[in-house]
Amino acid sequence: MKVQNTLLGLGVVALAVIPLVLVSPVRKGEAVFGGSDDRATQLIETLRPGYQRLMTPLWTPPGSEVESLLFGVQSALGAGALAYCLGYWRGRRTARRDHAARD
Repeated sequence: MKVQNTLLGLGVVALAVIPLVLVSPVRKGEAVFGGSDDRATQLIETLRPGYQRLMTPLWTPPGSEVESLLFGVQSALGAGALAYCLGYWRGRRTARRDHAARD
């Protein structure tokens, strides 16, 4: 059992590390994990050089670090809300079972 857990742990580490080692930027200075918005913008500018956007963002973050921070906060809030709902529903179901067992 201990050997199986060790092999499973090594497999998880390998699945996390190997893609980071194998992925390299196409060109020097290019972001490895760029967003789909950036790629779509590049493609549109390549296909239609004179393209004008219909809308512009109301606010642009001052740097990519702030943008990453906001994305992380948004995902944490979403995960917290989901976990709260799941816990609430499970607690209700458990309380209902306990109440039915007492009757």
